[in-house]
Amino acid sequence: MTKVGAMGEGMELLILTNVDPDDGATTPTDHRLDRTHHANSLWHTDRSFKKNLALDSLLSARIVPPVGVETELAGMRVAYAGLDDETKQRVEGQIAMHSLENSRKQIDAELMTVVERNEILPVSHLLVSTNPATGENHSTSPPVRFTSWICRSTRERR
Repeated sequence: MTKVGAMGEGMELLILTNVDPDDGATTPTDHRLDRTHHANSLWHTDRSFKKNLALDSLLSARIVPPVGVETELAGMRVAYAGLDDETKQRVEGQIAMHSLENSRKQIDAELMTVVERNEILPVSHLLVSTNPATGENHSTSPPVRFTSWICRSTRERR
């Protein structure tokens, strides 16, 4: 479900737009919508700040400017497969804390509302997960944006 405070709150799809819902005009750079999109502009994993990770991501655009739109996608299965064995062993079992607030405050300390701060709390995810359908390992956590810190290892509990 789309997070509290987002356009389409409670829906299964997230609506990202630069059109102000109040007047239909393109939002200026100081508008909350524009600043929120800017917070999404650096490398991140979709929904890593939620308990249930996204199964997939889909991007659709109605109008695409001829310049200035550098959207990049990376496959985290391929990224994990490309790691050397020593790094794979080091990250196996590591747990990362993910925080939407950590991402937002890098753009503007006041970007999240009090309601959002109270309802969207940090969550933990393994750095490496296994896809149950394919059995392939993949990284669930790029090192920036939502990842606040690596908090512990599952190996410590064995």
